[in-house]
Amino acid sequence: MTDTTEPGNSGQPEGWSPANRSTSQWRADQTPRKIVFVCINYNSSELIKELLDSITIQNDSASELLIVNNSPTDTGLADFTADAGITVLQAERNLGFGGGCNLALGYLQKNDPQVIVWLINPDARLLPGAIRTIRECMLSIRGAAIVGTRILDED
Repeated sequence: MTDTTEPGNSGQPEGWSPANRSTSQWRADQTPRKIVFVCINYNSSELIKELLDSITIQNDSASELLIVNNSPTDTGLADFTADAGITVLQAERNLGFGGGCNLALGYLQKNDPQVIVWLINPDARLLPGAIRTIRECMLSIRGAAIVGTRILDED
C-alpha cells in the first residue's frame, strides 16, 4: 500500500474550498509562501526519490524538500546532496519520527521561519494540484504553518 496525499482536505467545514474563501482572509497579490516538505529517512532513500518525483512534477518553484537522515548507513541520500531545493540534515543517531521532526522544525525556525511546513512520509505521493491547493488553503487560515497528509489506499 502506498500513501497518497489528497488535495483540499484541510479540516475546513463542509463546502469550504480555496475558490469560495473570503477575500479578507487571502489576497491574490500575496507572494506565494515557500512550502518545505519535511521527510524523515530511515533506510528509505528509494521511496524518497519517488516522493521527490511526485513533488517535482507539480512544477512549483516555491517548494523544497528537507530530509532528516535517521539512518547513517543509507548511502542513497548522497544522490540528493547536490540538488538545488533539497537539504539533508544528518541526525547524530536515530531520533525516531518525532525527534526527526523536531530537528527539522528547529532548523526551519532558525533559518526560514515564514515557510509552510508539510510533514510527509517517504512513501507518500502527491496528487496533481496538491501543492497549489495546500498553499491556497494555508494562506486563507491566519497563522497556519504546518500541514499533514491524508492517507488514501490505492484501491
